[in-house]
Amino acid sequence: MNHLANKNAKFFPQVNQLPKNPLIFVTMSATQAYSVGVLTRYIKQRLEGDPVLQDVWVVGEVSNLTQHGSGHVYFTLKDEEAQLSCAMFKGVAMHYLRKMPKHGAKIQVRGELSLYPPQGSYQLIVREMQIAG
Repeated sequence: MNHLANKNAKFFPQVNQLPKNPLIFVTMSATQAYSVGVLTRYIKQRLEGDPVLQDVWVVGEVSNLTQHGSGHVYFTLKDEEAQLSCAMFKGVAMHYLRKMPKHGAKIQVRGELSLYPPQGSYQLIVREMQIAG
């Protein structure tokens, strides 16, 4: 074992394999190394466990709106500071088919933040939408 590996073993003795059930998480330790999957599950649990982020209104400009054959609608909300991926699933999207905003439209959406583990990205799951005004 080389010197660097031996030194790092002191700080990261093993990859901590927390259970797949995110509700069982305990406080994570700064001295443990976690797998990408474990860390992602932990972040998902924290993000989706925050009541403020589970019923939030967001305003922004629509871009990259795509309607999939499945009936789901995906788009990005953006402003001058940031952008947020959004997903509107078929059951909700059906109510807005005739009023779907165009690229550049300013809208308000209500939904909950979620983390999509395969991509390691968060998105807003849209439940309600209206033109900002």
